[in-house]
Amino acid sequence: MTTIWNSTRQNALHFLFSLAGALMILMSAGCDSGESYYDHVPPPGRGSLIIDNNTGDDISVYIDGALMTGVGDGSTEIVDLTPGFFRLVLDADNAERSYRADIDILEDRLTVLEVRSSSANNYYDYDVITTFY
Repeated sequence: MTTIWNSTRQNALHFLFSLAGALMILMSAGCDSGESYYDHVPPPGRGSLIIDNNTGDDISVYIDGALMTGVGDGSTEIVDLTPGFFRLVLDADNAERSYRADIDILEDRLTVLEVRSSSANNYYDYDVITTFY
């Protein structure tokens, strides 16, 4: 009788540890902390603009009318700027999609733009979520 109890208890403990391990893997899978760019530290006296391109397009980034950088499909680019208020234009290369807005660059902070294709089924626009860190 003792042998059966110990064997059953060992099986139950093995099952619980396996289940706990599987739950930890599932909880960590698909969690994107964005550490690759959220831990960027702007240079002293500056702020950073981070463009996270989640579209099917390569995007040109214009700030106050000047081309600053390009962001490939599925890529992220960081531009360090003096703090202030800027006119931003995102323009798709070889397409007619665009986005225009005024943005704030805050000293020692990150201004993150998550760019996606429009959820309103409007091919010509991007949806952009702006977050400050």
